[in-house]
Amino acid sequence: RGTERRKFLASAGRDRWLVKFAGLGETGLRKKRAAAMLHEAGFGSQVVALCHGFLVERWIDGSTMDQAPLPRERLIAELTNYLTWRALNLRTCEPGASLLALAEMAVSNASEALDEKRAATLRGWLSKPTSAHVLQRVEIDGKLQPWEFLVRADGTVLKTDAVDHCRAHDLIGCQPIEWDIAGARVEYGLSDSDVRTLVEGMELPIDRDHIGFFEPCYLAFQLGLWSTAAQSENGGEKTRLAEMADRYRMPLIRFLDECRI
Repeated sequence: RGTERRKFLASAGRDRWLVKFAGLGETGLRKKRAAAMLHEAGFGSQVVALCHGFLVERWIDGSTMDQAPLPRERLIAELTNYLTWRALNLRTCEPGASLLALAEMAVSNASEALDEKRAATLRGWLSKPTSAHVLQRVEIDGKLQPWEFLVRADGTVLKTDAVDHCRAHDLIGCQPIEWDIAGARVEYGLSDSDVRTLVEGMELPIDRDHIGFFEPCYLAFQLGLWSTAAQSENGGEKTRLAEMADRYRMPLIRFLDECRI
């Protein structure tokens, strides 16, 4: 989909594997370890091998969650379990963008994609004080869209492509788990009550102020990502990517038009 890296499907008889480049040396080994941990926890596909920098995983038959949506209560439970696991098991000391850098990115994207008035509103919103304590950074998932989850025939939900988005060549990097909570809120239209249920279910010290800070940053980042991708395409693919950008444009507009500084 638009910004995805190329992947390959390998087969031998009835067996099929997903093959994707993970990286050479320690980079690939680190991603293999994370993928194996995800599988052992029940969130990912079985890792078969790391060969010449390519990660080989057993192919998963299933429908993406946008094609097989879950009931709301089950969805929130799945997100709760998954994000709790990441918060506890994928902690890191690796740096990511500061709050200031995220705010500057969001305002710049809003100025370019929306208008100066809304960009100023966003600047005001993001200048509100947040809690002073430093939050634990984790290897965030960063891509919680419904098509990034697979629902198998037995109802099991698995996360695809979950080991390296925090190390993509973009601004975000490793962030507190609150970034992924904000992303989940955006991607699934979670209400305040839904978010409260998710946070309480995690049973971790989650900072709600940071969720509120990250939400418009996430929207602005996705808007810029898909808008940029659309600019480099033509024809039907350009239209599809522009529609993806609108998926974030309209919620960001609503957020800014309704927020109180």
